[in-house]
Amino acid sequence: RFLSKRNRNIIIETSRDVEVLDDYCWLTLGQIHKLMKRDNKVHMDARSVLSCISLVAPELQNKNDSELVSYLQSLDNAQVDFISNNPDDFNFKVMASAINYEGALHDTNDIISWFTELKVRYELKVERIPLKFVKNWCITPTQIVHEKEKYFSIIAVAVQADNREVDHWTQPLVKPQKSGLVAYITKSINGVLHFLLQAKVEPGNFDIIEMAPTVQCITDSYEFDAPEERPAFLDYVLNASADQIRSSSLQSEEGGRFYQESNKYLIIEADDDFPLEIPDNFSWITLRQIKEFVKYNNYVNVEARCLLSLLRFMP
Repeated sequence: RFLSKRNRNIIIETSRDVEVLDDYCWLTLGQIHKLMKRDNKVHMDARSVLSCISLVAPELQNKNDSELVSYLQSLDNAQVDFISNNPDDFNFKVMASAINYEGALHDTNDIISWFTELKVRYELKVERIPLKFVKNWCITPTQIVHEKEKYFSIIAVAVQADNREVDHWTQPLVKPQKSGLVAYITKSINGVLHFLLQAKVEPGNFDIIEMAPTVQCITDSYEFDAPEERPAFLDYVLNASADQIRSSSLQSEEGGRFYQESNKYLIIEADDDFPLEIPDNFSWITLRQIKEFVKYNNYVNVEARCLLSLLRFMP
């Protein structure tokens, strides 16, 4: 929905005193994670920046499960009260996936080759045209809307705010027709938790495709579509049992561009019988590998990054 938009995510550590203005406060990472368990409490851009943080100390890199358990058991109780040291616990699996290169189904170079090959396979031509030439969309006195009222509409708003650079203005906003769904399916492979990512083509992408969550869509837009026309794995996510869901919350999208948009963010741990073989535009990737790709431009899209920010090592 953005045409070639990019933001630079920056995290700065300072030892200086910082004046805290009225609309600001200091929070620990643990406090932010607790807030993200609640619906619509943490801004999309904040979640995107949080995804860039490495939660693993250098001394933990490349430890296997038994070494990781031993390390956690060596810490004093104050340090491990909130960290699981049970290898069967999902939060432990997340930590191990963030640490290990060993056990990854695909070498990172193989993932880059897969991603590059798909860029060559797909062709994406985006040309700006007058609104009157856009097919299947209607322009009314109050909005631009799809003829079947699907996807989203463009509305105009007048805004008054007392904590911005200017106190009133008018602007267009994108109004979603329904809430969307953003979900990771995860699965333990070779003893290491992997995340199922898709290489997703979107018209606003800088370079044709970006790595996206397993499912990223407005579910109601596909309600009456044939199974083969629905997004891959959508039905699996919608039918996941409660004991498979590891994280579930409503998270708001960028309020400066979208009108009250809130999507369901889910992280699901798949059953053992979930297939290892997947469509060509999907790949199983460990958390450590995803974190490496987050460091570089145009690899991991904002929805995938925001989902990463919900991962934690604590209950």
